[in-house]
Amino acid sequence: MLAVYCELAFDEVPAKDDEIRYTDSPLTCLSLTEVHRPEYVVIRFPYGTLDLNFKLFELCGCLKRDARTRAIPLLALLSFPHRALIEALQEAEVDHLLFYPGDPPGSQALTDLVKSLPGLPGPARFRESVCPYLDYEVFNTNNEITLCGAYLDHLVINPQRLQRFCSQDQHRECSYFLKPKKPHEIV
Repeated sequence: MLAVYCELAFDEVPAKDDEIRYTDSPLTCLSLTEVHRPEYVVIRFPYGTLDLNFKLFELCGCLKRDARTRAIPLLALLSFPHRALIEALQEAEVDHLLFYPGDPPGSQALTDLVKSLPGLPGPARFRESVCPYLDYEVFNTNNEITLCGAYLDHLVINPQRLQRFCSQDQHRECSYFLKPKKPHEIV
């Protein structure tokens, strides 16, 4: 088996095929991984808050702590760049990270992604490219807004700016990054 794919937000879990087993349950993902020993495990993080993704972070940690599954490469798919999520994935020892906005990948797209894994970077590389001043404010259970900490958290960052500047190496040229309005510890 090529991969086990886990996503909590499936409207309907796709039928299994010869190469990929799909699940919307972290426990089933763990079980499938232990039993079938796939070449890869792919976990999609569809939500934009740490709280809603907690079960998936826990799954990543379990997979990497278990001697039977530790060596299986783990790919995390994020819908968009989110510094706190990237840091949590790095802490969970995820091997590879990829931004995959939009709908979940189909079977062929997922197969192509998995086959390109050896060349994909881990969370540490993505963490370097995301602006360290990004702050996140939860405004209801399922959503949060992204704020610019270099502008005293008074500037809301829209998704286009986030994608074009704040989550790319271009953030180093941003006037707010170069001259922040308040001291901020850069890690």
